[in-house]
Amino acid sequence: MASAAELELGDARVEFMADYVLKTLRIKGDKWMKMYSLEENKMMFMDFFEKADNMVFIIQSAGGGALSVAYDWPTTLRNKAVYFVRKGKELISKDANLRNVLYYGDLSYAPLEQLSAFVDEVSCSILIMHMHHNFDLKLKFLLSYLDFGSTTDQ
Repeated sequence: MASAAELELGDARVEFMADYVLKTLRIKGDKWMKMYSLEENKMMFMDFFEKADNMVFIIQSAGGGALSVAYDWPTTLRNKAVYFVRKGKELISKDANLRNVLYYGDLSYAPLEQLSAFVDEVSCSILIMHMHHNFDLKLKFLLSYLDFGSTTDQ
């Protein structure tokens, strides 16, 4: 399986997305290049990066391993797909760290599998936030208690 760097795409943003798609969908670089060689698809990538209108970018595996791209969430899936969603309305520059400006992941064609993955991601995030919040409250209480004790001793 080829890496995105071997494809010589000339744009780090596209290489990031290609690398993720190649690994997640387990496809070969020639499938990516066939999709990306279409001028219409290249323009969709550039519009996603350079226009704030498009918040979602979907790359879907179609029949025979071919790839298709869209700006909308699919209503039905027959094969796996990946999504890239902007975290904000800002344009995505060529030197942007895409891990900081995009949410991304895979979409399963099996609704139960997708729900399971979603629940795992969301529940873990909520639990971690809850644990940090409780720790912060306990730490604030402890610090205020220690601070209170030091002022009363004087």
